[in-house]
Amino acid sequence: MTNFICEYCNKTYANKSTLSTHQKSTKRCLEIQKNLNKKNDVIEYNCQYCNKIFTTRQNIKVHENICDGKKDFEIKEIKINYETEIKELKDIMTKYETEIRELREIKKDYDYEQKLKNKYIFEIEDLRNTNEKYLEEIHRLRETVAGLQGELKSANKASECVYDLAKQPKNNITNNNGNTTTHNNNKTLNISGYIDFKNIDKVKEIIDEKYDINYILSGQKGCAQFAAQYLLLDENGKYVYLCTDPSRHSFKYKNEIGEIEKDLEAKKLTNYLIDGGIQEKAKNISLNWCQNDGIIDQEKFTLVSEKQLSIMNIKENNNEFKRELSSIIS
Repeated sequence: MTNFICEYCNKTYANKSTLSTHQKSTKRCLEIQKNLNKKNDVIEYNCQYCNKIFTTRQNIKVHENICDGKKDFEIKEIKINYETEIKELKDIMTKYETEIRELREIKKDYDYEQKLKNKYIFEIEDLRNTNEKYLEEIHRLRETVAGLQGELKSANKASECVYDLAKQPKNNITNNNGNTTTHNNNKTLNISGYIDFKNIDKVKEIIDEKYDINYILSGQKGCAQFAAQYLLLDENGKYVYLCTDPSRHSFKYKNEIGEIEKDLEAKKLTNYLIDGGIQEKAKNISLNWCQNDGIIDQEKFTLVSEKQLSIMNIKENNNEFKRELSSIIS
C-alpha cells in the first residue's frame, strides 16, 4: 500500500486527494508553507462581517450563520432603515403641519365670509319684507287711483250715452195700460251660447293649458284678457257674457238652461277663475319664471310680485279685473 506524505509537515495520507486537501486547508500546514514562502493555489473566503479567512465555502457559511459581527451588521442596517423612515415621516409631518396651517387660514377666511353672508342675508330679508310692504301700499294706492279713474271714465261714458240717447229719436210703444214707453234693444237677446259656472273641470283644464306668464305680468287685467279670450266666446267668436251697465260693472249671460242671469261686478266670473285654480297657477308660474338655477332674479321678482299680489287678492278686490272686462266686452 502506497502512503502519501506531506512534504511540509510530514503527515501521512492514504491517497493523493486527501493529501491535497490537507495542504490547502490545514492551518498548521498552511503556516509552514507561508514560512517557506510557498505559494499554493488556495482559495480564501473572507467573512463579510468580521473579515476572518476560511479555505472552504462550507466553513465560511457555517461561520457566517453564527458570526457575532453579523448581528452588529443587521442592527446597523435596521438602524439605518429606521433613521431613513423616521426622516421621511418627519418630512411628511412637516408637510401636513404646513397644510393644516393653510387650511386653518382658509377656514378662518371662510368663517368670516360666512358671517358676512349671514349678515347680508338678514339684511336682504329685511329689505325684501320692507319692499313687500311698499309694494302692497303702492298696489293699494294704484287700485284706489285706478278705481277713481274707472269711475270717472264710466261717468264720462254714461254722460256720453245719455247725450247720444237724447239726440236719438225714440221708438214709442204703447203698453197694455195705454201708457207710452221707450223701447231699447236688449242686446242680451242676441247671446247664442251659455256659461256653466258649475263646470269647474272645464275652467281648470283651460287654465292649466292656456294661462301663462304673459297674462300674469298684466295682473288682474291679464285675468280679464284671458277670460275674454278663452272662456267668454262661443264657437262663432261672439261673446256669451256681456257688460250691460259699464258704470256699475253689471254683466249678463245665459246659463246652461238658457236663462238670462246677472253677474253684478263680475263676482261669479271671478269666483269661477279662482275655483279653476288661477291663483295657484299664477304663483307656480311666477316662482319658476323668476328663478335661475334655484336663485331668485331680483329684477324679475320685483316685476312679477306686484302683479301676482293683485291676482292673489282678486276675490277681495277685483276692481282692475271688472274694469278691464267692461272695456273689452262693452
